Amino acid sequence: MMLAFSGLIFAVFSALLVYILVQSSYTHEQAIIGASRERTAASAARLEGRLQKAAKVAEDLAAATVALKESGVEGRSVLPAMCKELLAANGELFAVWIVFIPNAWDAKDARFADEEEYAPTGAFLPWAYRDGDTIALQAGMQGDDDIDLYFGEFYSLPLERGRPVFLEPYVELHDGGVEVLMTTYALPIRGSDGVPLGVAGIDLSLDFINDVVGAHSIGSAYAALVSEDSAYLGHGNDEALAGEPVGEHEPPEVAGALAELLASGSGRTLKGYPDANGTPALRVLEPVTLPGGAGYWIFMESIPEASLYSERNRSIVASLLMFALAMALSLLVVFIVSAGITKPLGSLRDAFRRMEEGELGFKVPVVSKDEIGDLSTSFNVLSLSLRNLMESLKHAVRNLEDNACALSDSANSTSGNALRIRGEVRKAKESAQAQSACVEQSSAQAAGILDKISELGAVIASQNNSIADASASIEQMVGNIQALAENASAVKREVEGLESSSANGKRTIEAAIAGVAGLASRSEDLLGANKIISDIAAKTNLLAMNAAIEAAHAGDAGAGFAVVAEEIRSLADGARGQSKLISDKIADIRKVIGETSSLSGAAGLSFDDILDRIRLVSRLEAESFGAVSEQREGSRLVLKALEELKAAALSVERAGNDMALSGSEVGAAMERLSRISQAVWEIAGVIALGMDDIDANLRSEIGQVDETRKLASALSAEIGRLSSIASA
Repeated sequence: MMLAFSGLIFAVFSALLVYILVQSSYTHEQAIIGASRERTAASAARLEGRLQKAAKVAEDLAAATVALKESGVEGRSVLPAMCKELLAANGELFAVWIVFIPNAWDAKDARFADEEEYAPTGAFLPWAYRDGDTIALQAGMQGDDDIDLYFGEFYSLPLERGRPVFLEPYVELHDGGVEVLMTTYALPIRGSDGVPLGVAGIDLSLDFINDVVGAHSIGSAYAALVSEDSAYLGHGNDEALAGEPVGEHEPPEVAGALAELLASGSGRTLKGYPDANGTPALRVLEPVTLPGGAGYWIFMESIPEASLYSERNRSIVASLLMFALAMALSLLVVFIVSAGITKPLGSLRDAFRRMEEGELGFKVPVVSKDEIGDLSTSFNVLSLSLRNLMESLKHAVRNLEDNACALSDSANSTSGNALRIRGEVRKAKESAQAQSACVEQSSAQAAGILDKISELGAVIASQNNSIADASASIEQMVGNIQALAENASAVKREVEGLESSSANGKRTIEAAIAGVAGLASRSEDLLGANKIISDIAAKTNLLAMNAAIEAAHAGDAGAGFAVVAEEIRSLADGARGQSKLISDKIADIRKVIGETSSLSGAAGLSFDDILDRIRLVSRLEAESFGAVSEQREGSRLVLKALEELKAAALSVERAGNDMALSGSEVGAAMERLSRISQAVWEIAGVIALGMDDIDANLRSEIGQVDETRKLASALSAEIGRLSSIASA
């Protein structure tokens, strides 16, 4: 019990600890993610400030250009100087420039096309750029035929999109062959009437990006800036990755999230995806809004989850150790307190088990005056009361058992007497029933005898008449028997001739069966011969095929041989066809021969049966002839016996009249005896039914008495067992 209670306490506190740890872990994680997002947002804001500052140069240049154009200043010397001044004031810029649409500035491109500065097109292209420690100026193409160098994407894209654009980073070689990662910001120049004049822009070094992302790169953690085309603009762990596609270095899920963020411009947090070292990392993505609505770059910070959550894990381990220590102390206190309660309860539990086993009168020690002591005292009182109750029950059961035995003996004696009475009554009933049946049978037989006596008189009179008629008929029959004897003799002679003819037919059928068997044997020979012909045809066909093959190998020289081979093959095919036809015909003939043989065998069997029947008829006819002869002699004896029978019939007629008179008196006496026997049988039946009811009631009472005695014995035995345990 205490173990279960301790386990419950442990489960409750464990669940509470788990809940607290989960909540604190979640809170700690959200705090870490929040701090990382704030740090990332701050870095993104720094980048946006640097870009806004650079873009402001190009916007100011575009505004000044429109102002000069609308004020009527159309000379080609002001704008290059302005570009130079702006470049000198902004050290992070590499170039400041303007590219006008042909003839959009002063409509004099054709006029300046022949000048060295503007050849070959005469286009006005103010451009200030750094050349070492100095700033160089250029107003036109200076004879360069590479049109795309001056009218590339930095010119076409802003005009096509109608808004500022940041070009994808590119690398340029500067002083001493140093590679510098650059980008270009360009925006369209429009007059007050909205007509485009050209494009103003700046070329910006992205070296400052490495300073921003490098501040986030500590150990395995790093930061990176991603362009609109998902290329690295800077990477805190490896600057050489600048310009390379993000998808080649980040998991597909991260690359997909970057693409979604570039489209939506909202920040995100990604967990669980591996970094370049293959360890799960937390990634915080924050958009960097480009100036002039040119789109977004993405600032990404990646922190390994192991280092991110190390402090949290240490806190969880410390909490678990403290919980284990607290639980151990709590369980120790519970066991010390419960020991004073469980021991008296254990004594009561053992006492109840001994009482359950039948040990009544057992007492437990009362060691305290609290509720446990009151419970022990109550148990002792209950135990003594149960023992006294068992003693009283034992005496009552003993008396009940004695009375049940006496009642059972009396009931058994009564049942025996009733059984004997029922047997006697049943015998009397059976005797009365047998007597009644005999009387009825005798009465019926007597009535039948009287009827037969009456019939006998009529029969005797009729018999006398019949005897006279029979005498005349027998005399006539004697004559007929004489004629029948003569006819039987003639039939005997005809049957003997038929028997001879049947024997001859049997021999003819046997000869036919032998001929059919020979014909079947010859058909088998024909089948063998036909098989030989078929084999010859097959071999001839094979020979013809070989000949045709050889003729084909011989070419034109074998053309005649090929004709012969074809004829041989045709002959072989015909022979094979005829062989098959002969085979089918022979099969039909063998089938007919088989049927004929079967029919001949059946005919032979039929002749055997006919011959046997003729012999039987001959024997029966001989026996009939002998019987007719004997009947003729017997008829004479019958005539003599009829005369004697006629005299005896007269004597029988007189005796029948006497028997009819005596039979009437016997019938009246049998009827009176039948009525008496029926009354005796009915009275015996009523007595037998009453004895059956008495016997059933006695048997039921005996069964109840026996059941009571068994229950009393069982109860007495159980009380005796409890009493013996209590005495012990």
